[in-house]
Amino acid sequence: MKVSGSREKIIQILGWVLKGLVIIGFFSVSSILATIIPIFEKMFADMGGQLPALTQFFIWQARFWWLYVVAGVLFIGSFLRTAVFQRTSFVMALAVLFLGQVLFYILMILAMYLPIFRLKS
Repeated sequence: MKVSGSREKIIQILGWVLKGLVIIGFFSVSSILATIIPIFEKMFADMGGQLPALTQFFIWQARFWWLYVVAGVLFIGSFLRTAVFQRTSFVMALAVLFLGQVLFYILMILAMYLPIFRLKS
């Protein structure tokens, strides 16, 4: 009986940690898209030439940075209203969402430096 209670407590704590990381992810992605990507866009425009498709995608996405803020606010509002966030399946979904955000960061960094590597060669 104690093991089950401890497992539920661990899942609940993990859920709260993942919720915090996902919320931070939404707002940090939106701030990067709103501030840093336009700096790279201006730099690339000054260099001229054709940008890789991945870089063009992130520059295009930077125009809609506010959607990440809206998604973050909706996410906060939804987890404050429901108890579904304490279930194991939802904790797993949060983990997948968090890993998706990490992948997004990696791709964004790669996209912003691809044109520089291309110019070097």
